[in-house]
Amino acid sequence: MACPWPGPAPAVFLRSDAAIRTEIVEDVLVGALATDPSRVAVDVVDGVVTLTGELDTRTDAEVAVALTSRTEGVVDVVDRLTWQVQDRPDTIPVRSLLF
Repeated sequence: MACPWPGPAPAVFLRSDAAIRTEIVEDVLVGALATDPSRVAVDVVDGVVTLTGELDTRTDAEVAVALTSRTEGVVDVVDRLTWQVQDRPDTIPVRSLLF
C-alpha cells in the first residue's frame, strides 16, 4: 500500500512507530489471528511496517498483511512472512478480496 499523497505524510496523519507496532501486535496478531506474537517480528520505521516470521497458513499471512496495511499510520507493508501450510489453491483470489 503506497502513501496516497506525494511527499511526506501530513503531520496530522502521523502516529509514532511504537503506537503502530503495539496496535499491530495486539489487534492483528493476538486479536484477529489469535497467534503467539513472538512468531512474527513487527518492525516499524517511519510508518513502514516489516512483518517477518512464520504463520500457520498462507491465508493467515495474507490476512496479517491486509490488516496491517489498514492500520492507521501505516504507509507501506514489507511482507517477509512464510507459512507452514498452503491452505488453498492459488486459483482462489483471496488476495483480491482483502484489498
